[in-house]
Amino acid sequence: MLNLSLLPLVLIGVLIGCGGEKNPESTPKDGNGTPKAQGSDNKEATLAEYLPGKRFEYGMSDQMKEAAAKAQNTSCQFTMNHLETLIELWALKNKKKDSDKVTFEDLASASIIKSPPTCPAGGKYILTTVGEGPKCSHGHSRDHKQGDKLPPFGGPPMRGVLQFNEDGTVLMGEINEAGVAERRSPAMTYMVTGPMEISLGQTGTDGGKMMFTSINPAEGDGFTFVVLLGEEEKEVFSNTPITGVESASPLKDPEPEPESEPPGEEPSEF
Repeated sequence: MLNLSLLPLVLIGVLIGCGGEKNPESTPKDGNGTPKAQGSDNKEATLAEYLPGKRFEYGMSDQMKEAAAKAQNTSCQFTMNHLETLIELWALKNKKKDSDKVTFEDLASASIIKSPPTCPAGGKYILTTVGEGPKCSHGHSRDHKQGDKLPPFGGPPMRGVLQFNEDGTVLMGEINEAGVAERRSPAMTYMVTGPMEISLGQTGTDGGKMMFTSINPAEGDGFTFVVLLGEEEKEVFSNTPITGVESASPLKDPEPEPESEPPGEEPSEF
């Protein structure tokens, strides 16, 4: 599963602003499709009415897939370079030439690796000879340069979560492999700054802003996330699709990272 470690993600919102007049002939619905009571014809609708207490699940926009593809390529390059180093070590110990064949079984039997690694995009690594080095079946290349066309993002798509709590905070999370919503960021505050726009903040710092395509976001709507880099605004996610809406509930805390072991003579684990 792609984390947003693969995509370095940071989202969340702010809501308390102004909106347009309601149409007296139509009854607005909340994100779950439930008709919402309507006040006077002059009452203004705001995001602040519809976001608190909601959890939005979102999918990957094209921009996110592109960023994830870059991250997968970088990770795969690192793995292939590491594999090449291990093959060279095996060849040196066993007095092999560049033209000699090498397999993962050779590396495992020499206690150089425990098991074959897997490409983050779902590809497999192919070994041929010592001199040729490893290849990736998904199309990643160790010779990739900036500007070269990348193989597409592979693997299960990320399922992100954006949760607006009743206390005015917002959390970003991700649906993990077990199908459970896990928190991926500290709580941020939000404030409505436009009819379909919110501003984010955390401990007094600017956390960016989000623009929704609807005052009452529902499945099929979307949002764009913008951050401030220096004095320039940059879109991190554009037209991110909302794929589901449900009531907010506690998000599972992420599992702590295991402590790293000091380097030793153990076989490499991928």
